[in-house]
Amino acid sequence: MSESEFVDVDGGRLFHVRDGEGPAVVLIHGAPTLDHRMWADQVAPLARSHTVVRYDLRGYGRSSLPIDPYRHCDDLASLISGLDLDRAVLGGMSFGAAVGPTCWPRSTRWVGRTRAGTSRTATPARGPRPRRWTGSAKSTFPSLVITGDRDVLDVRMIGDRVADSVRNATRVVLSNVGHSPNMEDPASFNRACLDFLEHLGDN
Repeated sequence: MSESEFVDVDGGRLFHVRDGEGPAVVLIHGAPTLDHRMWADQVAPLARSHTVVRYDLRGYGRSSLPIDPYRHCDDLASLISGLDLDRAVLGGMSFGAAVGPTCWPRSTRWVGRTRAGTSRTATPARGPRPRRWTGSAKSTFPSLVITGDRDVLDVRMIGDRVADSVRNATRVVLSNVGHSPNMEDPASFNRACLDFLEHLGDN
């Protein structure tokens, strides 16, 4: 059964929905018209073995509107802290892909990264302070990069470049899919994510 509530962040509140039990997966939606509901097709498959947290970015869905200057990376860090998550895999689509990686230098707990779909994800956990990932050197963070073969060329090239910048990257291209692979072909997207999460659990 889904549990929904708000978490207080600096100058605002974030709405989130929580499903399942197990290692945490935090999903970050795209922009400009989407919210946490875009991940609806991922909840049931992932929640069988994981705690799935979906939330609305500030200014989206049921989260509060921006009043003072803020950063999405700070909000995400506050959400994870407020939910007392020791470890989480972050998954984002499109704009949401850019949120997770910006948190890495801000916490000693961020020690991993993944990228799913046209989205990025990260794995925070207790451990040594990570080095900032700049793309100029190979990252060692486990990563999943999924794009659709019908997305625009720039996005497909970005996916290739990100995967090439990560030593532990898994690259997946879904057929007959555009910019929103998790909604256009949820079965294939979910299968790729579950395979990746299972691999993470084995390591």
